[in-house]
Amino acid sequence: MTFVTRLGGHLLHRFEHALDCKAERNEHFSEHGQWIPQYKLERVLIDHALSLPGVEILYGQTFTGYQPGPDGVTVSVRDAESGSDWTLAADYLVGADGSGSAVREAIGAKMEGTYGLSRNLNIIFRAPVWPRRIRMAMASCSGRSTPTCPA
Repeated sequence: MTFVTRLGGHLLHRFEHALDCKAERNEHFSEHGQWIPQYKLERVLIDHALSLPGVEILYGQTFTGYQPGPDGVTVSVRDAESGSDWTLAADYLVGADGSGSAVREAIGAKMEGTYGLSRNLNIIFRAPVWPRRIRMAMASCSGRSTPTCPA
């Protein structure tokens, strides 16, 4: 991966093996060995969950509590838009709500180790003109090899 001032411009930094997920730590990256971005993994998990019978995914809901019972758990939820509280019955309660997990706190589970080691920000954007510009930049290299023109 190469960072330059502009396409075909001055080389700022080259990250060797940036996307091959080597296991060793590299000070230039917030995480090592990150095989797939969270937004991609979530899409795969959501698509699979929705393919299962009886699965419904609800967005805009906040976990507010739970009550265990002999046949499962009753979960208390607040709708973010309306503010109304409601409950649902489930066989299991899974706390997959991040490092500040309200579910983990409610069940009394303690997190061990260190979290929040870094702040990460992904910016995903679409640039329809990019394929045309990259072809133009590669054509402008015309056989020469520089940090921004591959051999």
